[in-house]
Amino acid sequence: MSDWLRTRRVIATTIREQLVADERTLLLTLSGISVCVLLICCANMSNLLLARHLNREREMALRVSLGATRGRLIRQLLTEAFTLCMMGTASGFLAGWGLMSISHNLLSDSRFKGLMTIGYQVVDLRIAAFTIILTIFTTVLFGLVPSLHFTRADLSEALKSLPKGLSRDRGGSPITRYLVALELAIAFILLTGTGLLVRSFVGLLSEDRGYTVDHLLTARLPIPSGISVTPSRRKQVFHELIDRLERMPNVVSVGIATSLPLGGLNAKMTLQRPGQPLDPENLPWVGINCVNPDYFRSMGIHLVKGRGFDSSDDENGMRVAVINETLQRQFWPGRDVIGQEIMEGIRIVGVVNDIRQEALDTRQGPTFYLPFEQRDGLAAAPNFLLVRTKGDPRGFIPTLRTLVGSVDHLQPLVDIRTMEEVLSRSVTQRRLLTALMTGFAALAVALSMVGIYGVLSYVVNNRRKEIGIRVCLGARQREVLILLTRQVSSSIVAGLLGGLTVSLLVAGVLSRWLFAVRPNDPMTLLIAAIVTATVALLGGIVPAVRALHFDPMEVVRME
Repeated sequence: MSDWLRTRRVIATTIREQLVADERTLLLTLSGISVCVLLICCANMSNLLLARHLNREREMALRVSLGATRGRLIRQLLTEAFTLCMMGTASGFLAGWGLMSISHNLLSDSRFKGLMTIGYQVVDLRIAAFTIILTIFTTVLFGLVPSLHFTRADLSEALKSLPKGLSRDRGGSPITRYLVALELAIAFILLTGTGLLVRSFVGLLSEDRGYTVDHLLTARLPIPSGISVTPSRRKQVFHELIDRLERMPNVVSVGIATSLPLGGLNAKMTLQRPGQPLDPENLPWVGINCVNPDYFRSMGIHLVKGRGFDSSDDENGMRVAVINETLQRQFWPGRDVIGQEIMEGIRIVGVVNDIRQEALDTRQGPTFYLPFEQRDGLAAAPNFLLVRTKGDPRGFIPTLRTLVGSVDHLQPLVDIRTMEEVLSRSVTQRRLLTALMTGFAALAVALSMVGIYGVLSYVVNNRRKEIGIRVCLGARQREVLILLTRQVSSSIVAGLLGGLTVSLLVAGVLSRWLFAVRPNDPMTLLIAAIVTATVALLGGIVPAVRALHFDPMEVVRME
């Protein structure tokens, strides 16, 4: 007993860490994505405000001539920007109020239990206050830039030299081009992340799990609370339940286990390697699962070597164990393990294939299985029931409830799900992140397209006279189109190069969520670049084509 105690280790953690450890990384990632979309919105706002300010040069020149100072003009422009942003914030709150109830239901029906237990509210006043403060900050920051740029110019010259309604900025401000490049870079980054996550998610679901999930119903049978249950009574309940289930015509096999693949409950212990000196501080962790003889058949786990468990492996038989391939490679590399002792008095009789036990993206560590008949104590008693059926397993749920109640009316039956549902729930975080990333990327692309459309529309409007003169002098439509699209081509190239650079630098952020895909995957980067460039060109081609339908003579006469 003393040797056994010396090989045990205890890992302590806080309740908060246990509840929200998995969600923290997800929330930080989503926060970063939200900041990216916010930057695109701010860049669009700055571009639109700058274009609006430049079209008001004559008005502002008149105000200056009447005694208005630069500070007063900046305050007026910031007030107008702040009013627009507060209207947008109010609209966002109204939309968010309804969406929060939807997200609350989504989180309630998922594995995000930590979010639901640490003071989660449908509407949090602290978040509302933070949103308002962030709105004020971004309005001042991104509204101040175009205001300072605009008021720095000599507005008195505009009053002397410009006709009414015409701006001196014919080709677009450099700040405008920089902001467009920023939007495209962020859109490229989000598209790259979306591509990586989608490819990872698809690859994860198609990965060989080592077992089959179709036509398999799972349920948990916890120890009844409030009454005394002995290990013998626990075994008796399972024996009777298995016997009655196996006699049903639509049941193929019945398995029981202390741990269910992807079920979230996995027992582990430390185990000393054969022939190695005892070192309690560096003993490897090994998974352990107590099962019945039909567990491997029910799960579709294949026997690689030796035999599985049978009816002779009871409390009166030889103590036996079945191990997985990883345990064989690590503890007995290149040796025949059949007949070897894994623990004192317990001999290995078979080897089964590795499975995805804890998560789909995690290879199973060294694990061994024991027949539940040879284990004593409630701690080793099975908790999970697996029933492989001939038809739809969900149709078997009422029958299973009735059967468990007839065997022991005090025995709870909870977490009844098909194995396909268990599999689906195990990738809830990935599915949510992939869906949100896709939505944010689509929003970023749409906003970038709108931004480019707005910038080029402003350029076309200010160069109408020039375009009219060029057409009157014989310029062809293709030449005019190239002239206008050249206004944003440099921004597109700069955005793609900047987005590619940042994507390569921050690729490690998503590595936690990637599976069988490299963060710098060339195909994903190429597709993201093509989509970004295509969207940018589409956003710029519409106002450019519209300029070709101007009547050049009419434009020249108007100017």
